[in-house]
Amino acid sequence: MHLEFSDYESLLVKICEDYYLEDINISEISKKYGITRYKALKYIEDAREKQLVSISINSPYARNYELEEIFKNYFKTNIYILKSSEDLSQHDLLFSKFAADYIQELIKKANVVALSWGDTVYKVIDQFKMGAREELIFTQFIGEIGKYNSLAGSTRLVQKAAERYESSYLTLSIPLYVINETARELMALEPSLANTLATASHADMLISGIGTLSSIDSVEPWNKHRKILFPSMT
Repeated sequence: MHLEFSDYESLLVKICEDYYLEDINISEISKKYGITRYKALKYIEDAREKQLVSISINSPYARNYELEEIFKNYFKTNIYILKSSEDLSQHDLLFSKFAADYIQELIKKANVVALSWGDTVYKVIDQFKMGAREELIFTQFIGEIGKYNSLAGSTRLVQKAAERYESSYLTLSIPLYVINETARELMALEPSLANTLATASHADMLISGIGTLSSIDSVEPWNKHRKILFPSMT
């Protein structure tokens, strides 16, 4: 069938409307217009080349791809850098949602997920979408910081994450820092703790934020014994 140019454009528009707007698959389109699957795909490609169709992706996350590439080449690992939002009130929320979406994709392939603690990790888990993975295990891999009134403690975070997946969790009811070496070695032998430590050692992934010295300053015992815990730190 010979089509004039305007008729051909009209055909391209109709096919693209069916494909993009009506969500009709290629097989159904080929039957509808009496063309092969190859031609249907070719017509859609032609429509894009003729700019009859434009595709816009409205992502809520503005990323700095150029800087990501620099960091990726330097550190030899994947780096994701979000641009600062003009709306400062949404800055933390956008970061937390982006991180949550990315992490939950990784969790799909994991059986054991270890968690640290802190406000950043708490905010990310708070954005987790609900799911059901009964075989999944969330576990502490370090002890408690000692801020027992905080929702961002490691024990509460593994509980919170497990609730999102209706899964199980393991806790580590010991201090984050144990100065006495003998006490530390004996604690690791306790059955209730040994199971958590053994499971954490086989974790498929670790969710952690980047800590600062303020976390030490905010807990009196750690701040008071700072020189003993970190003798090389001035």
